[in-house]
Amino acid sequence: MVVSNIFLFILLNLYVVQGDDCQYSTKDGTLDLRLFGYKDRPRYTDMHDTSPRTFLTYSFNGCFPYSTKDACQNAAACVTDDISKTTSLLARQTNRDFSYNQGVSTIIYTDGGDIKLQVFLVCGVDEVVSAQKVDDKLYIIHIESKCACPGKCTYTPDKSSNGLTGGAVFLIVFVSILVTYLLVTVVFLRFVKHEQGVNLIPHRTFWFQLGSYSIYGVRFVFGYANGKGPKYDDIPNSSPVSYTFNWNGCFPYSKSKGNCTNAAACYTDKNTGASALIAKHDKVDFENHDNVYTLIYHTSSMLLTVYLTCREDGVEKINGRQDDQQIFNIYLQSPCCCPGKCHYSGDGSLSGGAIFVIILLVPLAVYIIGGMIFLRYSRGATGADMIPNRLMWLGIVSYAIDGVRYSVQVVRQRSINVNYEKL
Repeated sequence: MVVSNIFLFILLNLYVVQGDDCQYSTKDGTLDLRLFGYKDRPRYTDMHDTSPRTFLTYSFNGCFPYSTKDACQNAAACVTDDISKTTSLLARQTNRDFSYNQGVSTIIYTDGGDIKLQVFLVCGVDEVVSAQKVDDKLYIIHIESKCACPGKCTYTPDKSSNGLTGGAVFLIVFVSILVTYLLVTVVFLRFVKHEQGVNLIPHRTFWFQLGSYSIYGVRFVFGYANGKGPKYDDIPNSSPVSYTFNWNGCFPYSKSKGNCTNAAACYTDKNTGASALIAKHDKVDFENHDNVYTLIYHTSSMLLTVYLTCREDGVEKINGRQDDQQIFNIYLQSPCCCPGKCHYSGDGSLSGGAIFVIILLVPLAVYIIGGMIFLRYSRGATGADMIPNRLMWLGIVSYAIDGVRYSVQVVRQRSINVNYEKL
């Protein structure tokens, strides 16, 4: 039921537009309020108040609700104070009263709290727009246009409304594949594998380990495979001692002289060439502090902190410091410290499930990032309005909640009916 509600909402939200409630019949023909609005933004913006002493700017959209910023959400009209730069809601697209008299259509909006907005659509030749604040409770918008003449203009939907947009198709395909994947896998695990509880989650282990995999991925990039020695050898030591450091990410290594075996890091005496163990890979913590990633290796007697700093100029720099006989620090600046900049080329291969998840996540990321860039630079959206299809996603959550409530209500009703039958 929840899935059906979600899919029904997606289709209606992306394909169906308001129709009859925006068309008004008059003795001279039909006035279509859709002619005075866009579906995703206000058609009339930057309308300054006609009074030179009133520093207000208005926006208005016929038929279709729009959202910009602050309190201007799901609006028919909003007003912005030019001094404080705050935006307030004047009216929503609900509770419209329409009247027509001798070429003048009057629409009164009363869904803006205690504020009333009167919009006059006057039949004319050229389009002339003005707005005025009468008092704190009454605002007027005056639009003179040939399309205000009933029957003069015909509303033509955007090309995207003739069918599903590419984004809509992508969402439907993505959600369909994801829901199918979840349902089929849950059914398989329940009735074939006889799993229960959290074991019904598809690829549960994969999701739980995804975080640790990302940490290991960072460490893989900075290390040679087993048996190849440390990737970073003879690391300079800024402390006044005759030692150098060596370190290898992820993979253990060994030095021929000294006790540097199965190591993550060692220090080497410049005079004797003997190496001593500092840390191993079995005791390490990963942390992120203001885009500086740290690997903290700790034993009962020593502490090593490796600082990984993103450097995008293509130059790699590394050095170390020894604070005392127990505390060591290594500082690495590298392009590979930038997440996603470098990739480890190991012998491992991805499983089919991992490839499937990647196929799902990559288009989703492209959709979100591409949509945000488009809305920001093409539509001028800011803040939450940069989220692609934001109202649709909020509606999906609302429909999902309604579906759950409905299902619970049905179950309770059945339980009540059973009890009545027993009585």
